[in-house]
Amino acid sequence: MPKIKNIDLEITPGNSASEVKVSYSIEFDADEAGNNFEETILLFSHDRNILNYIGKIIGYLAKDEPIQAEAGTIHRSYSTYFSNADLNEDPSYKDDYYADIFVAPVAKSGSGRSNVIERKF
Repeated sequence: MPKIKNIDLEITPGNSASEVKVSYSIEFDADEAGNNFEETILLFSHDRNILNYIGKIIGYLAKDEPIQAEAGTIHRSYSTYFSNADLNEDPSYKDDYYADIFVAPVAKSGSGRSNVIERKF
């Protein structure tokens, strides 16, 4: 499985929206080279309630983005804007944020479509 390293999350505040950027490296081994993978990156807030910390999904920086593995390390970066209203989901406390990165292999598959049937029921 690929190794994800050197993850860096940055948030640049703006007036009504803020830029969120995630940079990281993926290390693929020689056996993974040439195979297809998908990247998904989620931004979470990490707020404390009475009992524990709760992670809340703010949104995606990338969702099922295709990537073809190369032997060695590749550097990746994604950025997007989130509204400040979404980022400030708990106005009474400071919010903590983190990004989760998932890199999953894409299985080879086939697809097909049947004939079209037109009928009134």
